[in-house]
Amino acid sequence: MEFDSEDFESVGAGAHLGWRDPERGSAGLVGTYTDLNDGTDVGRAGFEGELFFDRLSLAANIGYLGIESDDYGYADAGIAFYPVERARLNFRGGVFGFDDNDPFGLLGAGGEFLFLDFLSAFTRWEAAFYDESGLDIEQHSIVFGVTLYWGADEPSLRSYDRTHFKPSCG
Repeated sequence: MEFDSEDFESVGAGAHLGWRDPERGSAGLVGTYTDLNDGTDVGRAGFEGELFFDRLSLAANIGYLGIESDDYGYADAGIAFYPVERARLNFRGGVFGFDDNDPFGLLGAGGEFLFLDFLSAFTRWEAAFYDESGLDIEQHSIVFGVTLYWGADEPSLRSYDRTHFKPSCG
């Protein structure tokens, strides 16, 4: 990572333990640890869950993020809609530091289309908002990419999403 004139290198690990039923939903525990080369330790631990309804999926994450000696609660929620088996529209919102006076807000929206049985194209918009004592940060990014899939009985985004664990929150 590079910010202005400072470079950071990091190394870390993550773990995920959970239950998943492609017809009903999922529940899991997730944790990560990252060590930045400037001596900063960052850890996150929490719970994630999903509920599946026909063409609709609801998701939520909640937990704690620790940066050195500071701890912050986080929570986010998302919704995914599958208009057809090979397409997904998704939205999410959340907050880091909800237990603090000045939380950090997150918003996102995206779409994905499975154009081959194993390959999809996606785009997503992500935004972060922070405002504390004159420090006002508003960051937006647009991401485009492709995803390689395998291992589902039927090639559809809904099937892939519901048979594999989702990526953890940001």
